[in-house]
This record gives sequence, structure tokens and C-alpha cells, in this order.
Amino acid sequence: MLIKFGVTPNFVTVVGLIIVLVGSVLISLGALFTGAIVVFAGSCLDLIDGTLARKTGKNSSFGAFLDSVVDRIQESLVLFGVFVFSVFNNCQLTGFRCDLISVLVFLSLIVSLLVSYMRARSESLGVECKEGIMTRPERVVLLSIGICIFQWSSLALLLILSTIIILGLFTIIQRLLSTYEKLQN
Repeated sequence: MLIKFGVTPNFVTVVGLIIVLVGSVLISLGALFTGAIVVFAGSCLDLIDGTLARKTGKNSSFGAFLDSVVDRIQESLVLFGVFVFSVFNNCQLTGFRCDLISVLVFLSLIVSLLVSYMRARSESLGVECKEGIMTRPERVVLLSIGICIFQWSSLALLLILSTIIILGLFTIIQRLLSTYEKLQN
């Protein structure tokens, strides 16, 4: 249907970014469930833009670059939304200290960016690097679920952020070893 209306892949990418931005603002304002659903919907557009580019023959180096950059921005916006909520809304009521949630959000951001950076850097060396148990789709799904549940149970978000961090570190090690191995050949 998008092809029929002449929608470009880059337009879909930018619309996804705008939707995730709106969802992140909702999260930061305390509309956790709604914000998480909006974020998830915006993130799903990431599945469409690449397919649309291939089917229309409009795949380009810039489109791939834009998609990759927007993915990092989206992930950062969502985590920032959770951070803002945890700092400025009395999350003491949830049973956990705000600073613990904030630390886990920050560590999740670091790990997520490192996982993505390792893939980009490996590919810049001519090595495909898609290995790992905690890639972007898994992080988006887990984080969306964690944010949805956060208003009822901060423990769920803490467990999900911890899972993203631990499995993200495992993914970093997997990608490091895989890239090392491939560059030795």
C-alpha cells in the first residue's frame, strides 16, 4: 500500500522517529503504558522501511545510514524518557530508588550503543557482524514490555533493564570474538 502511494523509505524512517519521540515524551510524563505502545508502533516502522526500500529499488547508502542513525536516536529517546520519568516523578512510590533505575537506564544505553557500534565498526572492516542474543529487536520488545509493566511493578523494569545489560554484554563478547575470528582469515 505504501508503494502505491509513493511513500519513500526515508519518509517511513523519519515518521518512525517522530512517533518514537512522541512515545518517549509520553513515557517521561508518566503515561507509561500508552507511551510504550506508541514507541513499539514507531519502532515497528523500522521493519517496513528496509523492505520498502528493497521492493521499490530505492535502497541507498544514505538510506541505510539514516536508518542506522535513527535507530540509535530512537533507542536513546526511549531510555531518556524512562530516565526523566524516574528522576522527576516520585518513583519512591514504586518501591525502588530512583537512582537505581537511572543507573540501569544509563548502563542499558551504553550497552545498546556498544552492541550497535560493534556491528557498524566490524562492517566497516568488511566483516559481517550480526551475532548476538540481545540485538535491537530484542531490546525494543523487552524495553516496551518493561515500560508497560513499570507502572504496576518497578521490579519488572529493573529485571528487564538488567537482562538487557547482561545479555548485551554477552552480545558484545560474542561480536568481539566473532569479528576477531573473521579478521584472522
